[in-house]
This record gives sequence, structure tokens and C-alpha cells, in this order.
Amino acid sequence: MTRPYRSRFGDPRGFALVTALILLAVLTLVGLMAIRGTGLEMRMSANTSMRTEAFDSSETSRLVLGPLVDVHVFNRGWPVAIGGDVADSIFDYPMPTGLSVTKVGSPAKPRDWYLSNTERDNDANYVFYPDTLVADAAYKRDITVSSASAVTVAGSLAVYKLRTALNPGAGSAMVAGYEGTGKAAAASGGNIFFYIRSQGQDPGQESDAVTGAVFRDVIRN
Repeated sequence: MTRPYRSRFGDPRGFALVTALILLAVLTLVGLMAIRGTGLEMRMSANTSMRTEAFDSSETSRLVLGPLVDVHVFNRGWPVAIGGDVADSIFDYPMPTGLSVTKVGSPAKPRDWYLSNTERDNDANYVFYPDTLVADAAYKRDITVSSASAVTVAGSLAVYKLRTALNPGAGSAMVAGYEGTGKAAAASGGNIFFYIRSQGQDPGQESDAVTGAVFRDVIRN
């Protein structure tokens, strides 16, 4: 009768069990690391997507506001339709869908951006800094491209008048025309420079993006 082989270290079947358990533990750790890495990549992709959506919202909102600033300066005010003093037929520019202008006072009226800045009105010692600008308008609209799902574009906008610059040879009388209401000036006699700051959010409002640009408005009247 033959007896099973036993080494001095014990039953070899025990080693097989221990080895299998070790391999199983290693494979489990590898699987957990793979799952963790996949989850991290998904979160990174989601964050990138949210940042992109917030950036697009910020840029879109600012581009929508630019032409309106030009028409506002040209007409020296806002249309009656939104509480201003300029006849709607004279303003002759449709307010962009989804854009609302901040109103102040009683009765509430839109502020004339070409005359003053909200920040300086509230603090005579205010020093221009983009991050401290007060919102002057807001833009929110659902946009659908082709058959894709609608995307919500939302942005908070601030307009800050930097300075008025006369072109070479322009008369000083033009200054009164640009700084006052109802006074004319030679065409293209100068420019008004605005800083437009836009803060956009992704549809889930989990990510913000801030963009800004200097807007040059050519004075034409």
C-alpha cells in the first residue's frame, strides 16, 4: 500500500489552496484598481464637458450682448418696451430672446451704460477690477441644434465703460455729445471702450466659466 507523499512542510494540497487565494486576492485588487481608474476617467470627462459647456455659455452670452451695446449707445437710451425713453420704432433693434437688462430706481428703468458705471455710482473710490463688476444683464435660452437635445445657455453679464477716446482732429464739442444726451457730434469722431464680462454656467450649474473682452463702439452720431 502506497502512502501519499508528504513533505516536511506539510500537505502540498494546502499550498495549492494558499496560492489560489493569493492569486484571487491579486486579481481582486487589479479589478478594483481598474474600476477606480474608470470611475476617475468618467469624472474627468464629465468635468471637462461641464467646463466646455460653461465656457460656451459665457462666450455666447457676451456675443449676444455686443450688438445691443452699440445700438444702445447710438440711440442714447433704451426702448420703451423695456422701460426706457426711446420710442420702439426709433430704437429699431429687437431685444435678443432670453436677454434681460438690469433695472434700477423707482420706477425701475434700465441704466444707461454709456453715461456711468454701477460700480462707481456705488463707490466713488472704486478701482476697476473684472472680478468685482456688478451684473448689468442676464441671458438664458434653450438652444437646439439639428435633432440634438436642447442645451441651456445661461450667463450673467457686466458692462463697464472704460473711457471715451477722440480720434485725431476731433473737436472738443464731440465730448459733450458722447457724454451728454441729445447732443450730436461728427460721424466716427471717436470711440467708447467698454469691458464686457460674462460668467456662464453649465446646464447643471456645477461649473462656471468667466470670459471678458474689450468692446470698441464707434460713435456715429
